[in-house]
Amino acid sequence: MRLFVKNWTSSNLGVCAQYYYELPAFQKIEVDKFKRKEDRIRAIFSRRLLNEFLQRHDFEHGQLAVSEYGKKYIKNGAVYFNISHSGRYIVLVEYDREIGVDIEQISAYDEKIAQLCFTPYENLVLKETPASKRDDLFTCIWTRKESYVKNLGLGLTCEAFLRAIETLENEGIVYNMYDFHELACLSQKSDGHIMSVCV
Repeated sequence: MRLFVKNWTSSNLGVCAQYYYELPAFQKIEVDKFKRKEDRIRAIFSRRLLNEFLQRHDFEHGQLAVSEYGKKYIKNGAVYFNISHSGRYIVLVEYDREIGVDIEQISAYDEKIAQLCFTPYENLVLKETPASKRDDLFTCIWTRKESYVKNLGLGLTCEAFLRAIETLENEGIVYNMYDFHELACLSQKSDGHIMSVCV
């Protein structure tokens, strides 16, 4: 597995302008559709990471395909990848089999979202977790579920999240309650973000 990270700051916006200049015309059109400056910057860095991935493996843009739920993949490729972004970070992971990644800024525990998208057991663990650690755990569960759902190429819905159950007592294993599809999930906290990769 290989992980690639871009972190944009006010000091490297000149690099962002250069990245934009180097994008193919169709990607510039995609970027220009974003209204907010931060969204355009993330879009530029995301496409840069994608283009670097394609160049590393001698793929053409024409070899990219998009699944029913929006997951990009290489047609007949032996390399798999996934991209995520949050705040000032954009990450791309690649591997020799399906992979999913999610990065999120640590966000405040939201009981309504947890009730909708997390299992009763996960909600119980969250409520029993000390308040000082609850935001981290909430974000960690979210990123693990999202990376799992992205690995399988499913849509990002609460229904899919409910199906992806994290066995919290066996840290790092996420499975689907309907087909018991087990995947390993690795998480890391850094600079106010949590990233999870599911393989």
